Amino acid sequence: MKARRLNNRVEIIEVQKKKNSEGKAVDVDVVVNTIFCEVIKSTIKEFKTTSDVSQDLNVRRNNLNLIVRYQQKVEIESDMKLRFKGHIYKINNIEPNHQDQDYTMIGAEFYE
Repeated sequence: MKARRLNNRVEIIEVQKKKNSEGKAVDVDVVVNTIFCEVIKSTIKEFKTTSDVSQDLNVRRNNLNLIVRYQQKVEIESDMKLRFKGHIYKINNIEPNHQDQDYTMIGAEFYE
């Protein structure tokens, strides 16, 4: 993996409770960090693994797999969200590379 492949920007969003003008606690999306990432392409073999191809394509269209640097200003957690190209994704999988400590893989799905 080469650092020059980290050519896309993604915003890390955390949901925080804040008081509104009436004094009630409401959930507010706050951008806590903006980082560079690489979007991982899926292989043809992955597309042919299930018997129902049309369902598999719809599921893949809603998933996003990214590679980011291991060390970040803010630790990325599974309860956070991502904003990539104007769409919001919910993080469902984080796979850090503890051995080399160079990159982390993040799996996310489209959040409506």
